[in-house]
Amino acid sequence: MPNVINVASAHTSEGVQPPPPKMPAVDIARIRREYAECARFLFINNGMRVWVDCQIVVDDRLQRWGEEPAQAHEAYRGWPVCRNYAGLDFSGPGGGDFTFVDAANPRRVSRTPIYDQRRFVGRIEQAFVRRWNRDARRWEFYNSGGGTHGIDERSKGIPGRSQYLGGGDTAWLATHEFHHPLESLGAFSLASREDDRVIFDHFAPRRRVKKPDGSFDERTWSTIPCRTGRLPAWASWEDGAGARPSFGSGSAPDDPEDGQPEAEDRIHRIACVGE
Repeated sequence: MPNVINVASAHTSEGVQPPPPKMPAVDIARIRREYAECARFLFINNGMRVWVDCQIVVDDRLQRWGEEPAQAHEAYRGWPVCRNYAGLDFSGPGGGDFTFVDAANPRRVSRTPIYDQRRFVGRIEQAFVRRWNRDARRWEFYNSGGGTHGIDERSKGIPGRSQYLGGGDTAWLATHEFHHPLESLGAFSLASREDDRVIFDHFAPRRRVKKPDGSFDERTWSTIPCRTGRLPAWASWEDGAGARPSFGSGSAPDDPEDGQPEAEDRIHRIACVGE
């Protein structure tokens, strides 16, 4: 959602600021490239076992972040509220709310699971929210971290879901946040050993510390990867992890010249849809 505006911020004591121009096609193309960078990074760092097939849909309407002012200028009247607006200017860590994305109709807003003919493992909602900075006298994007739910409710038709805003590094956020559904996918694939799972990418050592009340602060698995010499470890796999996901398929064409195991049963395609 590239054109989300904090309408109230445009109404200042100095007058009403005109809406910013809609995000140009060249910037939307750049965002697509950042998701492609995420897919390549994950593929390389999981030993070419899992390819994340990003399906991107864009809702380019002008949308409102927050309430419409009582005396809103006509240029701002009647805009639909952004689907991710959670009733707060910023609802951490991702900045907004979670809804269910309909890949066939991104303007549809649903709070209940949506049936897709394609089985998406994850959905990502990204709103590029802008507000007027009165001191700097310019429109600025909101920055955010990311929020993610795993695939724990996949039996109810609810895939992994991530949500974040568009003022930061999209490639980094996509890689880090989609990595979390992959972690939960590994758990549901019976990757039940410390040396056979997708590593949780908030690193902490194994520990068992007794607290004053007699209970223990305990982490039974180390979430620090062993192979620190590889590319940034927050998106890395250990040997064997990700080799047998519960969802996805192995039907990928083989190119014998590129050295990648597309036709082998070690590679799986998994799909996520982002908006």
